[in-house]
Amino acid sequence: MDVDAFRKALAAAAPHADALAQVGLSLSDANALISTFQLDARLAVVPNAIPDGVLCELFSRFDPSRVEIGMVRLAPNPIETAEGWRFGAVETDELNLDRRSGEIIVTEVGTNGHVLWRCASNGERFLAALATAASYLASCMTLPSSRTNALDVQRACSSSAGGDDYSDFYTMLLGAE
Repeated sequence: MDVDAFRKALAAAAPHADALAQVGLSLSDANALISTFQLDARLAVVPNAIPDGVLCELFSRFDPSRVEIGMVRLAPNPIETAEGWRFGAVETDELNLDRRSGEIIVTEVGTNGHVLWRCASNGERFLAALATAASYLASCMTLPSSRTNALDVQRACSSSAGGDDYSDFYTMLLGAE
């Protein structure tokens, strides 16, 4: 998924304020939650060194730091590390582009690169899987019970991410058991 498609998918996934009000959120809280589905365009292109083309474009053209999909939060800019590039967080752990494999991984904070989850084979696939997860998680916020089975969405996310090697991450993210 390219950056423009990801931006459109996030916007389409965002719940509506009236639906959030029906489940008890104030207008202020609803608007804050809706903003987590928006990519903020940068006033000027900001260069970065992340070698994944889609992620490079994402961080060059947008400040994605408001994006929060489940426990995944994107950073305002990627930061180069010895192991790769940190570009977000999953709870307190680090969301990274691995220098050796080009995979998107989550490493445990405070360890020497211990990999908790493999998330996607590359940035393009990661954005596609995140867009699918965002749509499902948004529907869970407003529907009494989602018509879509979490395991079906987990399989779709894993497939988008590059296959079964990535299923554990989406099982955790979606609460699919």
